[in-house]
Amino acid sequence: MCLWCYCIAVLLALLSTVSAVPESTPIEISSPKSPLSVTSLGRDDPHARLLRAVDDEERAITFPGNSRLVKWLSPSTEAKLPRADKLNVKKWVKNHDEMDDVFARLELNAGVEKVLSNPKLNTYAAYIDRFNKQNPSNKVKMIDMFTKTYQVDKLAAALERAGNVPSTSKISYRLRRELIDSWESAAESSDDVFKMLKLDEAGIKLFVSPQLNTWYSYVRMTYTIKPKEEMIRVLTDKYGYDGLSKIFLASTPRVSRMRDIALELETAMGKMWGKTPEHIFKLLKLDAGVDTLLTNPNVKTLSGYIERYNLKNPDQHTTWMELFTKFYGTKAMWNMIEKAKNVQQTKAIAAKWQPQLSRQILLEKGMTPADFFKRMDLDGGVEKLLTSPNVQSLRDYVDLFNLKNPEQKTTVMGVFTKFYGVKAVSDMLEAAKKVSSTDDIANAWIKELRSVRLRAGNIKITQ
Repeated sequence: MCLWCYCIAVLLALLSTVSAVPESTPIEISSPKSPLSVTSLGRDDPHARLLRAVDDEERAITFPGNSRLVKWLSPSTEAKLPRADKLNVKKWVKNHDEMDDVFARLELNAGVEKVLSNPKLNTYAAYIDRFNKQNPSNKVKMIDMFTKTYQVDKLAAALERAGNVPSTSKISYRLRRELIDSWESAAESSDDVFKMLKLDEAGIKLFVSPQLNTWYSYVRMTYTIKPKEEMIRVLTDKYGYDGLSKIFLASTPRVSRMRDIALELETAMGKMWGKTPEHIFKLLKLDAGVDTLLTNPNVKTLSGYIERYNLKNPDQHTTWMELFTKFYGTKAMWNMIEKAKNVQQTKAIAAKWQPQLSRQILLEKGMTPADFFKRMDLDGGVEKLLTSPNVQSLRDYVDLFNLKNPEQKTTVMGVFTKFYGVKAVSDMLEAAKKVSSTDDIANAWIKELRSVRLRAGNIKITQ
């Protein structure tokens, strides 16, 4: 009984020791005169940061790396080995066998994908650990022979894949951590590691390259001040904003982690711009020629940016079609669309663009919504309004007109009642309410009509 009490007391003492250890080391401030390096950017303890680099949600609790409790509760790699392997490890260290020889002896040079699932890898890990224990002033890293034997990009990709497999996740984590630590110790820049991992050659396959996550983790660890901006800088230096935009649009990563990274970086790129739509238009190289517009995926990026820009700058509202006509001219745009309508690959999108171009042309000519109403043949009878496909075109035109002419603001229902009169429109809608195919839209229009009449003071508000 006394022995149990003693053990419990020791355990409690060790636990109190753990809780007293801080989670990260103090930040070292470099001299103002010294050049800023990746090791002086005010980051947290690199090991603590890296533990959380792959997936924060998976780590609910962490112990300090040097905790005595961790070492006591976690048996060494060597302790888990078969007796014969333990004896070999001791013999190799005692005989000062070279790392290269041990690595080859264990057949760990047979291909990086095979190595990570090779049970002999644990024997090699035990050899490294024992060597370091007996040579504290001449420690080596397990990753050293891997980077010496295998290409870094393929090694990093294999480690990322192995990290998702339960049987290899622990050893791959150790190697991945050591790999990233080795870059940090060598003060490798984000550009250097990017090229080392051959991400500058990935192109359209960037977000299906597993080693991108390794680079992402390294930059997050070494550039704690605006890491996303640093990533975008490296990516745009290589691919340009236009190329990177196309990569984002084409990316279909199957792994959720890579989807998250793609979305995170694309959002960061959009926030970094803070430019006018005209500037982004050129940044995405949409000024390279009118004939390439219809098939350029960056039009989608520009459109998304303009939507955000308009929300923040309602007094400077614009559209991508307005931007195109300003740069290329109405005639060039019209001719391009007409030509594209005759090509199988582009006729569908050309048919969508033409009405938008038409509205832009009419807006530039100062056409009022009432004039547009007639141009769309909506003056052919009040009973045809509900089923006319041109009503949506009128709505779009009215929205554009109101944004450009706030002092002449109007509504679609205002245009209807101006031409047909309130009573005729009201009677038509009351009749349409009784028809199942038009009752929903009729009720919606009745609400619009009520708003128009209220503003005009034609009816009293009833409780």
